[in-house]
Amino acid sequence: MTKEGLHVEVVLPANAMSELRTFDQIAGSLVVASWKKSEERKNTSLTGVALVEIAIQLDAAGLVLKDALQPAQWEKLRTHNQKAGRAAIKTFEKLAGSIFSHMLRRRLYTARDRYIDATARKSDRAKPPIPKIFHSPNPVIC
Repeated sequence: MTKEGLHVEVVLPANAMSELRTFDQIAGSLVVASWKKSEERKNTSLTGVALVEIAIQLDAAGLVLKDALQPAQWEKLRTHNQKAGRAAIKTFEKLAGSIFSHMLRRRLYTARDRYIDATARKSDRAKPPIPKIFHSPNPVIC
């Protein structure tokens, strides 16, 4: 409240990462870290080795394959698993080494994009704008 009237600002959540699903937080950070290791591959796809390494870390984190995949992706994998018997794909590591690795790759790219967006929003939120009441109409030069 000032002499000019009531000033209202939108207050955003303190942590943009809390808006992300657990999979997007973990997988997004892993993909970004993998991209930073290899500068020459910066704007291309993940290598097969990097894909398997990320898959192993996702399994170690206790993430569930069904919860991570998009519904259409899971439906295709479920159909395959019904026919496969013991060769069913139930882990990220098995998915990365299968003919369905493109599903994991696509989901990782989505997680990477969401992670990057969240970190960008987090850095924007860290710097609150200066309220107009503190701006001087004519700057004083000393």
